[in-house]
This record gives sequence, structure tokens and C-alpha cells, in this order.
Amino acid sequence: MSQWLGALLTSVHMRLGWLCLLVRLAWAEPPFDVVISGGRIVDGTGNPWFAGDVAIRGDRITRITPAGVLRQAPAKLRIDATGLVVAPGFIDILSHPRHPSFLSDGRLVSKVTQGITTEIFGAGFTDALMTDESRAASPHLALVSLSGKRGFERWLRAMHPRGVAINFGSFLAAEALRSDATGTDVRGLTAEQLETLRRAVRSAMEDGALGIAFSSPAPLANQWSLHERIELAQAMAPYGGIYATPLRSEGERLLEAVDEAIEIGRRARVAVEIQRFKAAGQRNWSKLPQALEKIQAARGQGLDLGANTHAYTATEASLTACLPPGAQAGSVMENLSRPEVRRRLRAELTQDDPTWDNLCTLASPENVLLLSLQKAENRAWSGRRLSEIAAARKSDWVETVFDLLASEAGSVPALFFLMSEEHLALLMRQPWMKFGVDAPGLTPGAVAGLRHPQAYGNHPRLLGKYVREEQVISLEEAVRKMSSAVARRLSIPDRGELREGAYADVVIFDPRAVVDRANFEQPQRLSAGVRDVFVNGVAVLRDGVPTEALPGRIIRGPGYLPRPPEEEGDFLANDWVELSQLDPTIQLDVRYATANNFAGRVFYTQPRVFLQRPAAEALVRAHRKLRRQGFGLKVFDGYRPWQVTRMFWELTPADKRAFVADPSQGSRHNRGCAVDVTLYDRKSGLEVEMPSGYDEMSERAHPNYSGGTARQRSNRDRLRRAMEEEGFTVFENEWWHFDYKDWRRYRINDIPFEQLGK
Repeated sequence: MSQWLGALLTSVHMRLGWLCLLVRLAWAEPPFDVVISGGRIVDGTGNPWFAGDVAIRGDRITRITPAGVLRQAPAKLRIDATGLVVAPGFIDILSHPRHPSFLSDGRLVSKVTQGITTEIFGAGFTDALMTDESRAASPHLALVSLSGKRGFERWLRAMHPRGVAINFGSFLAAEALRSDATGTDVRGLTAEQLETLRRAVRSAMEDGALGIAFSSPAPLANQWSLHERIELAQAMAPYGGIYATPLRSEGERLLEAVDEAIEIGRRARVAVEIQRFKAAGQRNWSKLPQALEKIQAARGQGLDLGANTHAYTATEASLTACLPPGAQAGSVMENLSRPEVRRRLRAELTQDDPTWDNLCTLASPENVLLLSLQKAENRAWSGRRLSEIAAARKSDWVETVFDLLASEAGSVPALFFLMSEEHLALLMRQPWMKFGVDAPGLTPGAVAGLRHPQAYGNHPRLLGKYVREEQVISLEEAVRKMSSAVARRLSIPDRGELREGAYADVVIFDPRAVVDRANFEQPQRLSAGVRDVFVNGVAVLRDGVPTEALPGRIIRGPGYLPRPPEEEGDFLANDWVELSQLDPTIQLDVRYATANNFAGRVFYTQPRVFLQRPAAEALVRAHRKLRRQGFGLKVFDGYRPWQVTRMFWELTPADKRAFVADPSQGSRHNRGCAVDVTLYDRKSGLEVEMPSGYDEMSERAHPNYSGGTARQRSNRDRLRRAMEEEGFTVFENEWWHFDYKDWRRYRINDIPFEQLGK
């Protein structure tokens, strides 16, 4: 009996030992970059929250477990999220690109502190510099014509030349496109012009546009006929894009405008997204339930129709929105300087004309708040109501509008309080509603004067006022509408949800303290309660303080067709040779056929090295010369398809992109005339020491780096001499990268290894 018991105990002991070993082996993998433990996980799908841990490695979420499971997991950074909500980063579906003068500051503090990790442009008409005057004023963006070859691609890359904290994508702005084709001509498009725009739409969709977006301010909204809108939407339809538009009327003809949006969606067979959805003005509030019924009926009949809004009852627009559409074309100041024009406009303003929305009468002068006026004689009116200003000037509101627009050359931003809180809550409850900030990303103090507080407070206001305090919608539903609902609407893969394998866009906030602090008197106050924000696995906000990290990436639509840059000129025919066929004693360590590289991903299906024949033969000569010194060459990479170069660029943080090639220019690897190489010792067969590792993105990688050991520098310089003697030149940032002298004579290629190896 004792022997049996002893054997049993021994067996149990061995099994426990194996179990402990397996547990240790499970944690023997590389440490996580970040572990967020003990938080309330709101995963973005609308499902109820649960207590859990989240682990990040690289740019992806790698583990989501019940709370406490990752307690002992090794991690470079651990965050205790007890009492906090952990959610997917918010996606702002209604953003604006920044003015060219702000492009050097990509931190976007106003967005990051709201928990926003992705923003979507294209809702306005300033998405590109279209006119000769604006091109001359900003020569660094002079190549942004949307109608030219790869124009949308150039614009996307020009938006953030120095990097950006959050991800961004864009619709094709219809007004920018029309301006590029017709200038300021608001007449109907000719058949030839319309075909030009259709081609430009197709090109932009293949460059990654998320759809086509129209603008609301008259005369921009009214210059497009129904036929023209349908034609452009049909050109976009095969690419899976969204037709995004404000309603042509949000006031007097609200219901007719909803009918038009439905008709465009049906006839063009595209999904429709109504932007800034509202019923404008108290006399039109009763129409909102009818508009919602129309939308619900269209959805019931199979039309993919949705909308977005923001968390305020006020809308920002120019004071020109108080003028008839005809008065808004051309120079407002010039028009208003003539008494006869003023008399005509006054007569039009006093008529009951339902064909256009007069925001001053829809809101009433008491509910029009002027923002920043520039002229010294007008600055006292900043932040005051139109009715107050008219009374102080002993004038009526119409004459006050005329005078201020004439004095300020037509540039008078204002807030129009057009919505009711009751109807705003009604919109928020609609399952197809999403939320947008409707403002660009800013840094406090970068823009002087008053502005709409939505730029700094929209999403925290939703979470604080409408979720926590008024319980208009649940926390889970609010997060869904700010994350996965937008990602799915725009076909953005692997974002908008907390799940294993998704990009690590993560926000951590305190549900008890999140609040907007910006208001109409102090609109540039940062929100509170959002504690940490990660974009692609990199912290852009820690303990409420923005970092200097710029890990944001370009987001592209479902029709994106990655293409190498177009090249003109005469090139040599490709003459591919596989390096191992020339000299099998050259060692190969093709890192990109494994996960052992800077990105931790497999990019090649085969561990092979190809080069153009002259470059390959020169490399072999260098290898054989080194034999006399007791060394040989080990090759990490040679020819690289352009698609891989594109992936490298998108995976590399902006501050490290000096180490990778810009796909818009192509890489010398793409031409088959660049090689990544090091030395090995022929006696031992082992790779020699260098001042840095391969693929290391630091100053140690520079070929003239003076640090490291004398032996490491000697090995590096020996390699360089051998390669230069055979016509190679070292890349200025990487000791291992060498370009063959004839690289300019070969085209950029995007041929997979499988085809080269046939």
C-alpha cells in the first residue's frame, strides 16, 4: 500500500513539475510591450463591459484575458487600470485637415486628449490647395491637384510630412475636385468636365479615398445638380466608398433634402452618410421625427443609410450663411459696398423663401454668437450675440450683418444655436448614428480667438454629460458609436475594437471624471478624464500628458489599389539572377522571410535573394576578395518588391522613417540594385560584430558612427571598403545597405519572388 501511495505521489509530483515548466515556458516568449490590467473592458462592439487585462506587442493587441491572468506576464510597461475604462481608440468621422501653417505640429493635442486615435477628413472644401494663389502661398503643397495622376495620394502624404500623433484618412472633397476642374465657375458641368471628374473620382478611390464628400455652405451645396451628384456617386460605387453629404437643406426643406439623399443612394447604389444631421431652427424641429421615419423606412427597404452628429446644439458657420446664395458667390465685400446691392439683399432677406436656409432667421439674432473678428474696430463684438451688437450699434441685425461682412472681407465665423437638447438626445439614440468633432486637431494657443468648443470637448462631453449624467445612451453604446460603428461604416479593418489581432489603438479613461472643460467663453480648454492613449501600440498620452510620439498612419478605403510610382524615361531590361546560383558560399539570412526583423512580421514567402545581374556579379567579386582576408559576405536582403517597401513605410513610426524608403519615390531595393549585407568569419562561419544590429533604427546604424568597439568599427569599415571597390555606395543611415552604381538605369519593380524564381 505504501509503495502504491509513494508511486502515486511521485506521479503527481512529476505532473505538477511539468505543469510548472509549461507555465514558465508560456512566459518565456518575449515580454509584452504593454500590459493594461484590471480595467473595465468596453470592447467597442456594444457588448457589456467585463473586467480584464489587455496586452500589446508591437502595433497589435496580442492578448485579452479575464482580469488578473496577465498579472505575472513580463512587460516593458504595466498600467494599473483599476476603476478605469479600457476602450478602443475613438474614430472621429467628421474632421478637417489642418491649415498648412500647422502641419509642422502633428501632436494634435485637442484630439488626443479626447481619446481620438483616428480622424477622417474630407467633410469640407479646403482639403487641397486648388487655386494658383493658394499654390503660390504654400509651395510645399504645390503638387496636390486632386485631378492629376495620383493626386489624392500626393495630398495624403503632404498632409503630415513630419508625422502625426493619430491615424488619418479622408474622403475625396467634391468641392476641391470641382474647383480644380472649373475654378470659381458655378454653372453646370459640361459632359467633358463631368467625365474628367469621374476619372478623378476613380483615381482617388484607387489611391485610398473612403468615398466622396460634399459640403453644406451655399453656394457650394447648390452648385451640384442631382444628376452630377449621382454620376460621381456611380463612379465611386465599384470601389465600396461612401457618399457623404450634409442635407441640402436642414431647415425649411429638410424632408425634401432627406428624400434627395435617399434617391441618390438608390439610383447610384451606394451607401449614404448624412453629415451634421439636424433639424435647424425651432420652427423646423417638428420635422425631425418625420425625417427619422423616412430614414428608417429607407433602411427597411435595403438602403444603407446612416448619419453623424456632434454633442452641441450650436453649429459653426460663416456669417455669410445669413445671405441669399447669390450674394455668397464672388467677393462679399465688393457686393456689400454698393447701396443698391444692400437694398436688393434686404428685400430678399425679408421674403419667406423656402429654397434656402437663412441661418440668422432660423436661429434668430439672439442665438447667433460671433466668434473672432480681426479688424480693430470690430474686435469688441467678438463673443457677443448678433442682437446685442445690433442694439449697441443702434441698428437692426440685417444692417449689422452687412456692415461686419463688408468690414471683415466676408470672413466672420459665428455660432448658430439651431438645435434643441431634446432632439439632440433623440438623434444620439438612433442605432445608425455616429459622432464627429467637426473640427481640426489643434494645440492650445496655436489659434487665437474664439471658436466652437467641440474642437476640444466633443467626445468627453458625450461620455460625461450624455452618458454619465443624463444617461441618454449607455457607456457601451457610446463607445460603439465612436469606434467600431465608424470603422465598419468606412471599411477600416482591424480598428475600432478591442480584440486580439487588432491594431493597438487604445484609450483609458475614468468614467466618473471624464468631462469637457471647453465652453463658448473659453473654447480652448483641454478635456479631463482621459488618462492614457495608445496609437499603433505607442503612447501618445500618458497620465493625461501628451507625449512627443508621432505613430499615426494613413488609413485607406476598400478600393485602395497600391501602385508603384509612375516613371518616365528609358530603362534597362530586367536581368534577374538568384545570388545562391552564382556563389553558394555567400551566406543568406533573409530576415524578411521570418519574423526576426524590425516589424516582427513575415514579408516574403521564400528566403531567397535576387539582384540585377551586374549588381550580383559585383557582389560576388567583393565576396571573393574578402576570402583572402578570412571573411565572407552574409546577405540579409536584395531585391524587394515595391509592396513590401510600402508596408515598411506604413509600419515605421514617422520619426524613424529616415531608415526606410518612401514608397512614393520607390526604393533602390525595388530596382534590384541594393543589398543588405554583413561579414562572416570563414573559419568559424559566424557573423562578425558590428556597431549595431541589422535593422536597428538608431545612430549606431550610421556608417560613420564613432561609438562601439574598435573591432566593431574595423569590421564595418572593412565591409565598406570591399563593397566600394566593386561599385557600391553605402547608404548614409545604415552601414549594411549598399546601392550599386547603375541603380538609376532600372525601373521600380513589384514582382513577387515566386515569379522571379520560375
